[in-house]
Amino acid sequence: MKFSISEEDELIRNFELENDTYIDPIKQIEHEEELEYEEMEW
Repeated sequence: MKFSISEEDELIRNFELENDTYIDPIKQIEHEEELEYEEMEW
């Protein structure tokens, strides 16, 4: 089964949203840092 680039991007985005995680490790690190920062503000 072949995916177009846009379909693949959409699948990845959906996966990331559903799992609250990022496949791209750099994005994942940034996301975790944002979460930690938000927790520190409380």
